[in-house]
Amino acid sequence: MSASEIPELPNHWQVIEAEKIYYSNEGRLVSFSQTQIQLGIQYDALGKHLKAINKGLVSPKGNSGLVPSEELDYDFKS
Repeated sequence: MSASEIPELPNHWQVIEAEKIYYSNEGRLVSFSQTQIQLGIQYDALGKHLKAINKGLVSPKGNSGLVPSEELDYDFKS
C-alpha cells in the first residue's frame, strides 16, 4: 500500500474501520482494533481522545495530544 492510498484519520469513532491503517494530522500511522473502536464510541463521545491522537505529540503539561506513557509496553497516551 502506497502512502497515497492511506486515508486520513476520521474525526468520529463510528466511521473508523478496525485494523485499517490511517494517517494522523502529523503523519503518524495509526490503527485500532474493534475493541478499541467500541470503547472509543462508548467512552469518548466528544472525540477528545481521537482528536488528541490525531494532533500527535505535545509537551506533557497544558496541552491535549499524545505524551509519553509511563505504562510498560505503551509508547504514548492521550
